Amino acid sequence: MQDNPEEILPGLNTILQAALMYRLDVGDILHTLAEQIDEFESYEDVENVSYYYSYCYHLALYYRKYDRLQDAVGLTVQAMQLADQSGNDRNFKKCTALFESLRESATAEQISEYRQMIIQCLDEYETDRHFIVKSVN
Repeated sequence: MQDNPEEILPGLNTILQAALMYRLDVGDILHTLAEQIDEFESYEDVENVSYYYSYCYHLALYYRKYDRLQDAVGLTVQAMQLADQSGNDRNFKKCTALFESLRESATAEQISEYRQMIIQCLDEYETDRHFIVKSVN
């Protein structure tokens, strides 16, 4: 993967899914690729945002399994933001469920970030609804 940087993100998704399925410890792989992983946040194209969402979501599940709960919460919030950014309601719903399962481990700051995102979604819904009602009348 290191020889093909464009394959790191899809490859990590596959590795994380296998780790979850077969209870594998992939900490060494994540540590080895940490520098490249940090670059994922700058991706803006649709395909890479989708891969990055999947990476954050599966890594959150992985961390939850290994009791790194605050890390799991942080990644869940990040995955929620990516799901919202890409307009993927199904993924947003999965993140909401995961966040709620981790809520007791969340910091006040993480809960505040989560609430702001939910309020923003409600505001967008109200704006859309208002626009549609106004258009019909």
